[in-house]
Amino acid sequence: PEAAQRLLGDKFIKGLEQSFASRAEASKFFVSKGYEYLTEGQADTARYRFNLAWLLDPKNPDAYRGLGLL
Repeated sequence: PEAAQRLLGDKFIKGLEQSFASRAEASKFFVSKGYEYLTEGQADTARYRFNLAWLLDPKNPDAYRGLGLL
């Protein structure tokens, strides 16, 4: 997660964190969006959302599940 956070930049991650009550809540949001995009056949966008979910909360099993489905 540290390397991914450096890649995206602290400013981007801090902006995401400010939009939600916690990183765990943000992670759940991005997982749900990932599944929406997956069902719409937009695998690239779903992958991006699942990766964001993982970055925000590496302990969220739904992020791994979504990536596994891809």
